[in-house]
Formats: sequence, C-alpha cells, structure tokens
Amino acid sequence: MLEAGGPIKWTSATRSAWSRFLQSTRLRTPADILGIKAATERDWGQTVPEIQAQYDAIRKPDDPATLEEFFVKREPRIVENVAMLIATKLIDNPKIGEHINGMQWDVLRLESNLDLFTSDRSLEQVKGLGDPGALIALPIGPRRLFVAANKRETLEFIRGMAPREIVRVRNGYTVRGAAEFVWARNRSDVKFIRENMSAATIKSAGERLGGPSS
Repeated sequence: MLEAGGPIKWTSATRSAWSRFLQSTRLRTPADILGIKAATERDWGQTVPEIQAQYDAIRKPDDPATLEEFFVKREPRIVENVAMLIATKLIDNPKIGEHINGMQWDVLRLESNLDLFTSDRSLEQVKGLGDPGALIALPIGPRRLFVAANKRETLEFIRGMAPREIVRVRNGYTVRGAAEFVWARNRSDVKFIRENMSAATIKSAGERLGGPSS
C-alpha cells in the first residue's frame, strides 16, 4: 500500500503491523540478537538471594547448586529462548508501538537522478520519540522514503527540500550507519560507499542493554 501511492485506508491492525515492523528493524540485526543473547547470558548467572534461598529449601541432594543451573539442566536452550523472548517483547513494546501509530505518516516520492540506498540498519530515528521534533525515516524503494513525525510541520519542512538533497542526505546516513551491508541499484556509488561505510557509531540492542555487540 505504501509503495502503490494514493490514499491508504489504514486499519488498527495494518497500522500497528507497520509500526511493529519499524521497531523490529532497530532490534533484529545479527549484532542486535547476539547482543541480547549475550546480555541475557550475563544476567542469567546473577542469582536473586531470596529466590535462591527458596530453592535451597527444597533442593534435593543431587540437584544443581543454583536455580539457574537447575533450569539449564532441564532445558539446555533456556537462556537462548529467554533472550529471544526478550527480543520479541522489545519489538512488540506497546508503549512505543502506540506512539508510532499516533505519529504523522507520509511517503515521499523522490524523483531525481539519484536513487536511495538501503542497508542492514536502514531505519533512521532523529531525536527521541518523546521530542516534538522526532522523525523516523525508512527507504522503501529507490525513489520512495517513508517518514513519520510527531508534528506535521516537520514533514512539511522535509517536503520543501529538493528531492536530490533529501536522497543525498539520506544516503549519507544509510552508508555511515550500516553494520555490514549496503544495497544500491547499481555500482556507480561504490567509491562513496567504501569511503563512508560504517563511519557512524550506532549501538546495538545488546550494547544498549549493557552487553557486547557481538
């Protein structure tokens, strides 16, 4: 619907689904998932004294020393499963989803001699979602850019820019923020991509949770 153009008859289900997809692009790269798993594994060994005391009271002689070890013995993949549950909860955060649902949405059709790139970190968020000037942008095609803003004035300001300038600025962010991959329709910009690849420091979900990025 976004690519087809024209008015979109959003339902609560489709609008929420797109908001959830936007949130997922910030949390499901390989580095993000590895980081969430690492943070979960790190925290898994931090026994809560009260819970451990309750476990000690019922622990049998041949049971593991800690409750965490007991769970791992019964289900070897439990830490990884918990990490994936955490990732799912982060992606499907109701508070964030409701906020994105309520933002002003638009699709810019950028006709110029430049094409939009995309990457493995293609979603751009300018300022925190609670800031009046917050903006979310995501390329959805070589000439189409999805944008969401808290204020209609923000979208109007962007619409007032020259399409070529929007593409140029957006491609700069796409390349500098990429982790490992950038995609383009042709190889005419390979030199620019190689010189600017991953130049920006963007923390993965694992780093934001206090764990390593890989």
